[in-house]
Amino acid sequence: MPSSKRCETYIKERFGVEKILREYNFVERSGDYWIIPENMEVTGEYITTGIRALRDTGVGLKPTTYFLQVVGEDISKNVFKLDRTSLKKMVFEREKIRLNQCEDKVENGYVALEFMGEIIGCGLKKNDGLVTQIPKGRAKILEELILD
Repeated sequence: MPSSKRCETYIKERFGVEKILREYNFVERSGDYWIIPENMEVTGEYITTGIRALRDTGVGLKPTTYFLQVVGEDISKNVFKLDRTSLKKMVFEREKIRLNQCEDKVENGYVALEFMGEIIGCGLKKNDGLVTQIPKGRAKILEELILD
């Protein structure tokens, strides 16, 4: 499957996002997939263009925090809502959150993390637990913004 189609299929199936796929194209660069406006022509030499959307981890595609934030309002599947306690424990203290069956509303795999109605980044759900995929530097900035 061509890389652009693979990305589109993943985003639709995993997160229920379709709108942005009508406005943007995916471009592959060294195992990363970038989104660029559909009508943008990429010519000549350049380092990067657009927003890094997905990384091929070798096991599958992983969405970036920036991409999830850009498409946040269109995400309809695999969203995990964090309260202040779980945000602090998982994102700031980098601990795994244990889930029980009544909290288990998302499928195993990458999920969008939501706090107070906003997508703040990516998490990884495996069976009974959830871990952050938000980079440490971004988590530190987020902690300063939220706890101030």
